[in-house]
Amino acid sequence: MPISVILGADVGATHTRLAIEGADGQTGESFTPVRVEGAGFNVRSSGPDALEHFEQTLARAFAPLDTGSTLEKAVFGISGAGPARHERIEALVREAVVSQAASHHIQVDPANVRVVDDLCTAFASAFPASASRPTGVLVLAGTGAASVSYVRGVESVRRDGMGWLLGDVGSAVWLGKRALEAVAADLDARGSSTALTDRVCAALGFNPRDTAAQLDPRQALIREAYDLTPAEYGRFAPIVTELGHFGEGESDEVAREIVAQAVESLLEGALALADPLRGNSPVSVVLAGSVLTARGPIGDLMRYALEREGFDVRQADSPLEGALALARAETRLQKA
Repeated sequence: MPISVILGADVGATHTRLAIEGADGQTGESFTPVRVEGAGFNVRSSGPDALEHFEQTLARAFAPLDTGSTLEKAVFGISGAGPARHERIEALVREAVVSQAASHHIQVDPANVRVVDDLCTAFASAFPASASRPTGVLVLAGTGAASVSYVRGVESVRRDGMGWLLGDVGSAVWLGKRALEAVAADLDARGSSTALTDRVCAALGFNPRDTAAQLDPRQALIREAYDLTPAEYGRFAPIVTELGHFGEGESDEVAREIVAQAVESLLEGALALADPLRGNSPVSVVLAGSVLTARGPIGDLMRYALEREGFDVRQADSPLEGALALARAETRLQKA
């Protein structure tokens, strides 16, 4: 039988996850929620067949729906769908959704197909049961780093997120790059001795203390480090956080300094955006990304500092759940 449904999607450059559920939480014999996965869709990096693969994923998601069903709201969280490319990406997505819906005799208003970036879905994932669009701040530190404030679900102010070359301070890539710089300074005798050196060089496949080796360890570092892509710098971030803790046990002064700089920058960005939102109820600050959500000194120190300031600190869930949460909230608002 026909049913009203909502759709949420987490779309990256290499992978797409898409879910459909009843608009009013309807399940049972009449409808079983749909979950499908497919290839990624990124207008810059996913290749010439990306749109076709995206349409195929949509087709598989729509296939179980009965003829005459209505897609009330669809929210696509898409990596790279920031302000610079939003209009183009949303137009492509709307066209694909409308086309596939028509092929499966599903009703949809193009205006109810919305594209947001993956920061927005990360923020929304912390409010799965919200009946309205939430207000608060997202602090992300994963491959990249950014702080974004949202007012009733709409982006208000953004800090950083400028990429590894110009910013992303506190991200895994930034931590790894700082580790490589510290190792270079140690080997070149222009910086402090650090336990990072042995650990990072081992990860790169050579022993800097091997006196039998014919190659200067500085040259070995140059050879290995310059072959890395910026995204690969992030592989050294766990070494920094492991050695940069402030508790008992083995730690390293240089690693602690890198950790402290990361926390200082991330906290400054969070407070700059969260303080103006203060009112009668605590402002929610959502932590997202592996640097902040995995056990380690940066996430622990951020949570402690923000809670001490009186903020409601939450952890982001799956971006797919964030897209569904936005679709649910917007459907409720339309019916209110």
